[in-house]
Amino acid sequence: MSATNLLTGTNCLRVAMVALAAGCSSPIPAKKSEPVFYPEPPAMPRVQYLTSISSESDLGRTHGKWLQFVVGEGPPADPLVKPYGVTVHENKIFVCDTVDRSIAIFNLAGKRMTRWIPRGEAKFQLPVGLDFDADGRAFVADANRGAVLIFDHSRKFTNTLSEEGMKPAAVAVAQERVYVADVSHHNVAVFDRASLHKLFTVPRDNDNPEARLFTPTNLALDSSNHLFVSDTGAFHIQEYDHDGRWLRNMGMEGDSPGQFARPKGVAVDRAGRIYVVDAAAQVVQVFSPDGQLLMYFGGPDGGGHELSLPAGIAIDYDNVERFRPLIAPNFSVEYLVLVSSQYGDNKINIYGFGHQQ
Repeated sequence: MSATNLLTGTNCLRVAMVALAAGCSSPIPAKKSEPVFYPEPPAMPRVQYLTSISSESDLGRTHGKWLQFVVGEGPPADPLVKPYGVTVHENKIFVCDTVDRSIAIFNLAGKRMTRWIPRGEAKFQLPVGLDFDADGRAFVADANRGAVLIFDHSRKFTNTLSEEGMKPAAVAVAQERVYVADVSHHNVAVFDRASLHKLFTVPRDNDNPEARLFTPTNLALDSSNHLFVSDTGAFHIQEYDHDGRWLRNMGMEGDSPGQFARPKGVAVDRAGRIYVVDAAAQVVQVFSPDGQLLMYFGGPDGGGHELSLPAGIAIDYDNVERFRPLIAPNFSVEYLVLVSSQYGDNKINIYGFGHQQ
């Protein structure tokens, strides 16, 4: 090959690499479909269904032998099987896959999906929830191991949080505390984040029948560090103050708006709005800070964007721009709402909360 041809070939490769890199950092590609809003017209729209992700291909990344040869990357990770807990950390979506016994990581910037599968003493058995502290440590609630596994910022296993007979269903980290929903003991155990010593259990006032927990399955904390507990067995959401004292409950058993049949995931946005996933009704209900029902979205019959046995939920303020091509004209999205579905084709459903411009 002549020097000229070699130079031309090198330049072409460089151009291809630049184009590839640009493609990896581009937003999630738009799909040709009519926008879906909640609540339905004539009400003013507040939530738009944007898309769902179950595998790396849903991020807009393509694979081929040439790409693997040039970039040196392996084949894509297997799609999600049965996701439960979901959270967002450093602009990545982390999903507990209970059947695959792993945590799937969706890198939105790089359009990559990888699997986090620890070995040896840190091996996952049934990961159902995870959260991160300010130092980047990961806390993974493993129901079958009866413990919360702790990993440092490089995902090196460092320690566990556990008690005799514990069955953790969820974990949440806020400031200097770690909260663990314990189904076996019908409470939430609160630990010091630095020492990992147990501080107390919630509720503090067990003598109050209204404060008790039956099946605590999911947790959320608001800006005042009030703790919200999804009590599946009691069909309501319990709220406690920073010291674990009971404040109120929201909802009751039923299948009407504002009631719950099987409450699971719970989340609170920066404005204090409370999101509750109902696995039986297969919707997400949104409440005002004072507990009034505002709206609901999702549903089992969504024409291709339905929820199917939903479980986990997360609020994401950092990745809105990644989904900009999917947002309808004249609709402004403030943040994303991620909801996991354990069955169906749409495993992680992504909605945008906002308002019409």
